[in-house]
Amino acid sequence: MTKTILIASLLVGLGVVAIPTLAAANMTADGIVTAIDGVAGTFDLQAESGDTYTVNPPDDFDLASLSIGARAQVRGSLDEGVITASRVALLAEDDGESASALDAKDGFYCRTASARHPALNNLATQYDEPYADLLHYFCEWRFGVGEIKLALQTADALNDGTSFGQILELKRELGGWGQVWQHYGVKGGGKK
Repeated sequence: MTKTILIASLLVGLGVVAIPTLAAANMTADGIVTAIDGVAGTFDLQAESGDTYTVNPPDDFDLASLSIGARAQVRGSLDEGVITASRVALLAEDDGESASALDAKDGFYCRTASARHPALNNLATQYDEPYADLLHYFCEWRFGVGEIKLALQTADALNDGTSFGQILELKRELGGWGQVWQHYGVKGGGKK
């Protein structure tokens, strides 16, 4: 104990202090470009949530491809209102497709058709849904296994012919599970 206190005192005395750093949060945001700073090489994005972020695009992104009012989707790390983007995708104004403009997942199960994702396979069996449909929403639409499970539970609780895919599409449109469940008149987790 005295050795620890002595070492700590020496380090502080020498000006060596360990300061914990907070990790930036990973995020994806859709929104409207509200400002472009060609000098700094950044742009401002007002997300659908109403928050505005300054975006540092990847080095290979052509800032000239942006215009104020354009719809964009960015993926990267958020730190104090600044997104350091790993990807930026422009969205068409009439983009009726719900799938992400960013590339699909490219993990092992998405690249290897003969391999079955264990959790998705269990859900396909449990809810009697085609595995390929679940994999499509996982890989192409970038939904997580938990989100797919909630959509399956909700479709099962509704029992009115609404597919889990329709529920996932509505979730993408509305942005949150609370809004989806409110739309269908069910409680959290899809329970009636």
